[in-house]
Amino acid sequence: MATGYVLDTEEDQNYRTGHFSILNPSKHDTDVAVTFYYEDQDPTQIKGIIVPNECQRTVVWIEQDGLMKNKRWGAKIESTEPIIAQETHYVRKRGDKAEDVRSQCTTMMATTTSTLWYYADGVYIVPPTPWSKRMFEPEMVGLLNPNKREAEVTMICYHLDRKRTEATFNLLPERSLWVDLIDVVGKNPKHFGARFISTEPVVVQQERQVYAIPGSPVQRSDFNEMAYPGPSHHISTLREIESAGAYHIGYFPGPNSLLVLFNPTRHDTWIDCTLYYEKEEPNMYSFGLRAETSLAIFHLLRAEPPVIKTEPWGVKVVSTEPLIMQDLCGSGYRRKYTEEELKGKPYPEALGNYKEEFDDRITWNMASRLAATTLAREWYYADGLVVKPPSKYSAKLYTPEWAFILNPMERDANVKITLYYEDGLKGEHSLIVPSNAIRGLEMENVVTLNKPYGARFASEELIVVSHNKGFLKNGDSVQREVEATMALPFPIH
Repeated sequence: MATGYVLDTEEDQNYRTGHFSILNPSKHDTDVAVTFYYEDQDPTQIKGIIVPNECQRTVVWIEQDGLMKNKRWGAKIESTEPIIAQETHYVRKRGDKAEDVRSQCTTMMATTTSTLWYYADGVYIVPPTPWSKRMFEPEMVGLLNPNKREAEVTMICYHLDRKRTEATFNLLPERSLWVDLIDVVGKNPKHFGARFISTEPVVVQQERQVYAIPGSPVQRSDFNEMAYPGPSHHISTLREIESAGAYHIGYFPGPNSLLVLFNPTRHDTWIDCTLYYEKEEPNMYSFGLRAETSLAIFHLLRAEPPVIKTEPWGVKVVSTEPLIMQDLCGSGYRRKYTEEELKGKPYPEALGNYKEEFDDRITWNMASRLAATTLAREWYYADGLVVKPPSKYSAKLYTPEWAFILNPMERDANVKITLYYEDGLKGEHSLIVPSNAIRGLEMENVVTLNKPYGARFASEELIVVSHNKGFLKNGDSVQREVEATMALPFPIH
């Protein structure tokens, strides 16, 4: 990972920290070491983290003596047995209690370094804009160079208007770097997809924060997503083959509002989106995307026939040219505007009737995922925890979770779920996901509440699995935050 931090200073009203979740599904205990890489000093290391066989363990950053506080860092986890490693970080106002979490997000840690990385959903929003008078969304990139040699990393941004911006960063050996992209793309650039090419194998991670107004001292939401690695090549080859590592098919289990597509090729492409539901038959819509550009599609407005909004859905995207695919979901307050408030409001025409219901001034939660690029019979995630108050975690915070399982095959899938806890206990649950359908499983009905867990999904058919989490305080009707992360697939056997 490349965007870690434990920040607790008088100058920042945000208290920022997080944890690693480690799942050991093997039959042997494992010894885990974590190396932390900083921008301006030598790495530090924590050794001797023992995760028993078939157990999950949470490693809280603030509790680690080997980690430098109030510095940004990247990290590498090494283990004597194969593990699933996931990182989660969260923000709340300094002095607030756990139930007052303002922002939390999670992502699977990268399983490789590479000389090539992508993401699709790039913006840098500084209000006022046509979309919002108050929403400030700065975007950052974390770069990690764990090698003994210096790395030169070039970021190439492909904008909606087909313009490009480039920036090059020099990473010293065994160092990380955190980049505020305002220095690369400026304020309110056209939407962009990003491609990173490097002289040495590195790790790239995207981070976007949300504030209610520019300069607001308390962060309201964010997402943090590992970029998508392509195959490592020499830097000269990467400059010549601009679509290396892109893919034709991507999957998104679970609800999402925006589909973001980045076409790094020199050819226009045609895209088919199939939407799968729990009960209804799938439907499909199609559209084109120009070469060397990035585009965000709002499912609720573009799909024809329209999305069935009363059911969970999953999406399969198929393209005639290789793409990078990412989704985004978020929400705010919904209410009716008064006539006075509507006067002169700069809404994009595409929003149509939604302008009377959606309050764009507040993004209360946001999550993003890069597409699953494969089907598999086994999927894992490590950072499970359904908190139901009152608990040792919070007196008021409630965090429901769902697993969304997409079965795009022509046969029903029998799925067995194994749950792994810190104390060595295990749980099991089985369900059937019909063919060409998605199933949303409320984990509250399956797991032990207020107890961290990791999960394995094993299926007779090829499926895709996503893990989603909500955050609510008792008595609140508006969700405080949301997490969504793609589970990690096991190679097909």
